[in-house]
Amino acid sequence: MTEVWPVWTNEVDLVGDLAVHDEVVVAYFQDGAELKIGGWEAVSGDLLWSFVADVGTYTRGIVLQPSIVEGDGFDAAVYLAPGRTDWNTGWNRIKAIDIRTGRAFDFEAEPGKRSSDSPVSALSAPSRCDDEPSAACFHGRMGDNAVPGPLRLDLETATLELEARSGIPADARDLGAGIYSTNDRPPTGVERLGYIAEGEAQWEFDYEEVFGRGFSSDGGWSWTKIGAEDDAILIGWGGPAQDEKVLAATKQIDLDDGRLLALEADSGELLWSIEGAGDASCRAGQISAALVEDVFPVCVLKSGAAMFGDDHLLERIEVEMGVRGVDVRTGAVVWERWLGSDPSNYNSTVELNAPTGAGEWRSVHDQRGWHSLNVVTGAMTDLDEASIVMCSRQDDPFVPDWAVERDIRDSGYNSGEIRFPCTLDLLPTESAAASVGALRQGAAELDGEVFVVKSAAGLVAYRLE
Repeated sequence: MTEVWPVWTNEVDLVGDLAVHDEVVVAYFQDGAELKIGGWEAVSGDLLWSFVADVGTYTRGIVLQPSIVEGDGFDAAVYLAPGRTDWNTGWNRIKAIDIRTGRAFDFEAEPGKRSSDSPVSALSAPSRCDDEPSAACFHGRMGDNAVPGPLRLDLETATLELEARSGIPADARDLGAGIYSTNDRPPTGVERLGYIAEGEAQWEFDYEEVFGRGFSSDGGWSWTKIGAEDDAILIGWGGPAQDEKVLAATKQIDLDDGRLLALEADSGELLWSIEGAGDASCRAGQISAALVEDVFPVCVLKSGAAMFGDDHLLERIEVEMGVRGVDVRTGAVVWERWLGSDPSNYNSTVELNAPTGAGEWRSVHDQRGWHSLNVVTGAMTDLDEASIVMCSRQDDPFVPDWAVERDIRDSGYNSGEIRFPCTLDLLPTESAAASVGALRQGAAELDGEVFVVKSAAGLVAYRLE
């Protein structure tokens, strides 16, 4: 095994996940009581710029991560910054910063108002728009009397405006990849599932008609768009809505009652459906859409349950699972690997294969031992006992200073994971050295040579010679 040692380490208290683009690492970090956003040059580790940031009012369960948009001659990080002192609590500025120079982009937020003078209340995290790489989309409102709705910051046109969406309720829930669900619920209404493209609803069906009786976006979701718009396929996971009274009594959610399905983007026609599909907690089933051409990896569960304590997950039990690659258009099984019930294949306190949307390779375990699995091709090779892989553990939540001042300690935001080289016993190695396989499985890659990791020591970079 070839050891790869860090080429630089920045001792910085990182918050959330990294965003990497064109030899620049962008991340949130805590500096005293302040949350900041910074950009680091990947080769040298030099801090290029940093500014004070804010978390907004969006869902605390979503991992904090800067969003990078790109257009003609620019790459920009989009984030929320504190509002002016004369604004009410809950209002921010939205900012766009050149990732190399730290130069701020100016844009018109309201007629006659530049970006620095216009308050924004963000109800979701700004992220790159599904239909336009030069724009960031989020849900929120501008001004005290404005109605919340979909907002779009387009750096090509230098505008921030309420996005015109024909035929879609203003309070619709954005599920990603152009998919939305309505806020209607029994007994007064019926939840609908729809798809938007070019500012207009393309189709809309009853949510239960698509997923099945008892399913709702309240039970969780995950959507990915595969292919070009004129021939795109939408692959989505959904779970049934949980009865709060039953959950309070049993403290248990079945893991094998989810469903993964594929829809034609232009018509909403159902292409295939798989019962018992695992959600995004199953690491072997996560992959970047850019790596998917003909085969999509799916975690399938025969059994399993998640046990809860007071407001948090305690453990997952009796998980019997496998991973299969399915044809994206037909759902036909291309390859399949049953892994059994080893908890290391599913989320636990210390996990393998940490990064969401990582590359092709995962470490998995079955009755024969540890293996390296390619989730695109299904190829699997054995790992020997001396192998170094990449582990992760949940990072402590980020608690903003206003929550500290008010002693509201349960107001923490999801700060993602800390990653570290480990043995197959899931124990940290005695040194900071990693293996090539560990880096390809658990680090953010820039240009195929430099890999960066959010570690307990801070931001760490490795280079493959």
